[in-house]
Amino acid sequence: MYDHDFDRRIERLARRQCGAFSHAQALQAGGSDPMLRVRLQTSQLVRLDAGVYALASYPGSFHRQCWASVLGNPGAGVAGLAAAHLLGFPGFAPGRPEIVVAPGGNARSTLATVRRYESPAMTTMDHLRITTPAQTLFDIAPRVVIDRLERTIDDLLLTRRLTVDDLDERLAFYDGARRAGLRVMRPLIAERRVEGFTPPASELERRADRIIRRLRGKPVVVAEATFPWLDRGRGRVDRYLPAEGVLLEFDGRRWHARVADFDRDRWRDAQAMAAGLVPMRFTYSHVTTRPAEVLETIERTRRARTGRTGRALSSRVA
Repeated sequence: MYDHDFDRRIERLARRQCGAFSHAQALQAGGSDPMLRVRLQTSQLVRLDAGVYALASYPGSFHRQCWASVLGNPGAGVAGLAAAHLLGFPGFAPGRPEIVVAPGGNARSTLATVRRYESPAMTTMDHLRITTPAQTLFDIAPRVVIDRLERTIDDLLLTRRLTVDDLDERLAFYDGARRAGLRVMRPLIAERRVEGFTPPASELERRADRIIRRLRGKPVVVAEATFPWLDRGRGRVDRYLPAEGVLLEFDGRRWHARVADFDRDRWRDAQAMAAGLVPMRFTYSHVTTRPAEVLETIERTRRARTGRTGRALSSRVA
């Protein structure tokens, strides 16, 4: 039951697939069920799942598990958090593999979590089917906190692994759908469009003030506060809580403008901290999609600042 030509063919194939191959591929390479049984018995091969094998000489890895999951379900692709890791999204560690298949199929896997939805946007990475970066972001949107999601989108845009057009295509595809995560993705994408989305100052301030009015103790709030050290006395901050020395900035600028002004904003923050104040910045997406968390973050900062030098700084408001 040895065919060295088959062994060479299957080894070449498997090494392109992180050591894994399917039963159908083995037959196409000239193998047979008795040949596979012999190689399993002699520990040349290992069985990973129903109809999926691997070279025993090839090291096990997360990539191999993903390959095996896809090979065991023809037409499937890596998706979700597993795709985020393979695509190099910053900070996404390997976990349990995830695959996406069409609804209504008979997909099964002991290796991976199976997701089912229609028409995912797919690409290939080293021959492995995987959801596109844009599709992956929509898939993980309901499963990660918005700060992490926003940082990931910005990293992909800045490194040109993603375009706003890619995001817009998926958003249009899901128009009218009741899909988890759309509520978060819409404002994030809107802020990053080339033509931009700049919410009217009055709208952003109205939403921000609605949050601020819920602060415990009804603290004094100074609107459009300025300080001698802030842009040589000409700059303003949106809202100032003098009792705790907290500056609140609600940023309605287009994403492109925020990136361009990154250095200036960090300099302003550094000047505020040098004066003993705490600057806090929130985007339109934060204010609109997670107001309760914005409120709680401000409250935690107030509690941490109670009794500190913030009170002494209130007299410096112009």
